[in-house]
Amino acid sequence: MKIAAYEVRRDEQKDFAFIAEKRGVELTETEDILTLENIDTVNGAEGVTTLGRTRFDRALLTAVRERGVKYISTRTIGADHIDLTAAKELGLKVCNSNYAPNGVADYTVMLMLLSLRKYKPALWRAQVNDYSLAGLQGRELRNLTVGILGTGKIVAANSPSPPLSPLPASSTMFDSSNATPSSSIISATTWAVAAEAILIRGTPFSSSGRSISRTSRAVKAA
Repeated sequence: MKIAAYEVRRDEQKDFAFIAEKRGVELTETEDILTLENIDTVNGAEGVTTLGRTRFDRALLTAVRERGVKYISTRTIGADHIDLTAAKELGLKVCNSNYAPNGVADYTVMLMLLSLRKYKPALWRAQVNDYSLAGLQGRELRNLTVGILGTGKIVAANSPSPPLSPLPASSTMFDSSNATPSSSIISATTWAVAAEAILIRGTPFSSSGRSISRTSRAVKAA
């Protein structure tokens, strides 16, 4: 089997070589994105893997399918850059990457505490020997309500000992499968809770999806 890899980073090359040898596949690599202009570079490949900058619209999907490609892999969690409807109609199999839920949860806690303690501006000041305290007064997590958007894989992976469980705070959790937020002692966390819009500004949760949607947009903008 031949796989054409695009947008390959230097830190990926060693792993690619290991996997190619282990699986017995022929692998071609390039740092370029895949476009209609260089489409012939997929010739002979059954699979194509990209890192997310390649835009798989219907035209590009049709072109790779005509050249014998059967599988498309994106080395990202999101797949917004792939027209999944067109891929299905063309008979292309599409897969994406997974993630480490524990690492995401730990990263979330770090961002929360950085935000609460205003560590980023404090760090900037320290780098220029400015140790003034004005504007750096932080807040304590115990006095706040933590908003948790989504109770899926990250929550499951961090049960029964989630990273926030030792901290004295209450939580409000929301999941798309349950339109009513629930309050309880923190039992898990997701990356979205790190947003300042939820954690610091106290954006209110509502049982209506409309309010949650506004909060979600605030998360992306934060």
